[in-house]
Amino acid sequence: MARYLALDIGDRRIGLALGDSTSRLAVPLRTHHRGKDRGADLTAIAATAEAEDVDAYVIGLPLLESGVEGAQVRAVRAFARALSIASPLPVHWQDERYTTFEAGQRLGPVGGSRRKQQRRREEELDAMAAAVLLQAFLDELPGGDERDR
Repeated sequence: MARYLALDIGDRRIGLALGDSTSRLAVPLRTHHRGKDRGADLTAIAATAEAEDVDAYVIGLPLLESGVEGAQVRAVRAFARALSIASPLPVHWQDERYTTFEAGQRLGPVGGSRRKQQRRREEELDAMAAAVLLQAFLDELPGGDERDR
């Protein structure tokens, strides 16, 4: 069984989700709020990976709708390179187009004030998007369940 930590890397937040190759089920973990010190962010992510006993990272690749790599992909790849120095775990890439939209659909409506809705979205949307991209990765793993054959 391999355990995975998925990262949905944004400029201000990083959504985190966990999953494994046996259950093939991804679950949102939390949202990490990025600081000004990238080193502190890398240390926090590496510490989470160690605490959760994961074997690899799955990082969302924010391709443009056309499938082309833009500026955000370059920023995510740079973060991943730095993470590979802070943590020796292998990195797998997963297309993350439309994951935020799907995550919003899964979270559903939020009651309360507009401010409460915005806070929930910030706290939960990125982690749910990480779970969506990790689920896509897990679904593509070879050797599926006998029921799927």
